[in-house]
Amino acid sequence: MTDVTGRDLTASADLDSPADRAHPAAPAAPASRGALADPTHPADLAGPGAPRTDRAITAALLLLTTMIAFENMAVATAMPVVAAELGALGSYGLAFSSMMTAMLLGIVLAGPWTDRAGPLAPVFWGQAFFAMGAIVCGAAPSFGVLLVGRVITGLGAGLVIVVEFVVVARTFEPAQRPRVFSWMSAAWVLPSLLGGPIAGWLASNVSWRWVFWVVVLPAGIAGGLLLLRRAAGAAV
Repeated sequence: MTDVTGRDLTASADLDSPADRAHPAAPAAPASRGALADPTHPADLAGPGAPRTDRAITAALLLLTTMIAFENMAVATAMPVVAAELGALGSYGLAFSSMMTAMLLGIVLAGPWTDRAGPLAPVFWGQAFFAMGAIVCGAAPSFGVLLVGRVITGLGAGLVIVVEFVVVARTFEPAQRPRVFSWMSAAWVLPSLLGGPIAGWLASNVSWRWVFWVVVLPAGIAGGLLLLRRAAGAAV
């Protein structure tokens, strides 16, 4: 049957038959991974077949976490000696409140910074600030300079604490993330047990300044590991 224009209406009706309505066509298959390659996806950056568990990145995260935990635990033990030597026993609490305030600022800044630039820049500058703050604290000739160092250290620690989670999300498969997070949580345990005794021994037998300086080298190593993995194509 045709209409006035000569078009076959029977063929059109067949296209919308009851059988077609009962069994609609299957949706198109999703495009292949290659067609939707995402430059921020770990597999696309590391190359096909690359292992998703990166030991260098894991080691860097654990080093950073351990150093932040040690700094928090050790300084609490050594601070009475520090305050007494610098003549600031009455301002003892400022050494902790200044760092905690700066850490909160770092946590707030880390989110938008990571959204704009990715995690590499904030985690690198976080560990750099953390190390620089420790150097300033260890070399402080007065309590005021020590407080400046504590602020720098807290800012760096706040950046690192937030961005570590972003690095884990971008580097590891979902099934691997709980294991990495458990290792990061365990990295607080050893400093909690040994941080106080080590800090007490350093303050009594060497110098309280080494309580701050001892974290500088591991923090630098952690930053170097992250930069090396980034240069090798890891998703950091």
